[in-house]
Amino acid sequence: MKPRLHISDPQRPFIPGYGISEESAGLLSWEDVVTWMGQSKNYWISTTRPDGHPHARPIWGIFLENILYVGGGSTTRSFKNLHADPRIVAHTESGSQTVIIEGMARLFDDQDLADELSTAYEKKYNQPHPPPFYGIIPAKVFAWTIDDYANTPTKWNIKEIEA
Repeated sequence: MKPRLHISDPQRPFIPGYGISEESAGLLSWEDVVTWMGQSKNYWISTTRPDGHPHARPIWGIFLENILYVGGGSTTRSFKNLHADPRIVAHTESGSQTVIIEGMARLFDDQDLADELSTAYEKKYNQPHPPPFYGIIPAKVFAWTIDDYANTPTKWNIKEIEA
């Protein structure tokens, strides 16, 4: 079953020394996040190795109902890392329209969701992707545009709602 999320109102992130506006004018909308995540072909994920060192890699994914789903083999370094420590950071490939997700990865093995994600992979990447899929359940999301960096940095706090 897909998680249900409560997304806070947009607010300013704490970024001292960069001239970020304190006004609400210019805050991005959650629809901007959904659009940019959907348009991104490649995403970067960062996990933690068992020895505590970071591990980053590009990956394909599907942003569905506010969750980024990524697939891959259970023997890959990133998925071994997630099995041991589910904390993860994911972001779009763009530095101009940036979305950064901090959260927890959860393995999903629901067949209906796997079928939906595989179909979405085939549409987006011209090839299906078999399970398993990890869903990145966001806790915090940051976004901005580089063209208006003083006014657009926006943060959302996200909580999973019990079904």
